[in-house]
Amino acid sequence: MAGNSGSSKLQGGVKLPAIIIGAVLLIGLLVMMGVRAFGPDTNQAPTSAGVANDKWLDKIAKESGGDLSKVAPEDVSKMQVTYFGHADKALMQYAKDHGYAK
Repeated sequence: MAGNSGSSKLQGGVKLPAIIIGAVLLIGLLVMMGVRAFGPDTNQAPTSAGVANDKWLDKIAKESGGDLSKVAPEDVSKMQVTYFGHADKALMQYAKDHGYAK
């Protein structure tokens, strides 16, 4: 009787390359999860420029109550650049969120 000596299949019918690919993918997934869980923190402290911008916007929102027509023209142009032409919406939303809206 001749046995099944020339086959590259295991008893379960799964080929060896499929098992190797699956094992490599599993190891890659575990490494990726480990890096995300134990890797460096991606949350960074606010920069001094960001803090200064927040204070500037807070001052403008308090003074204007969220109304862009009450803001100085140079501040309006800076806000238009900062908020890509949506300074009115940004100021109103900031004033609402912080209780400055009238």
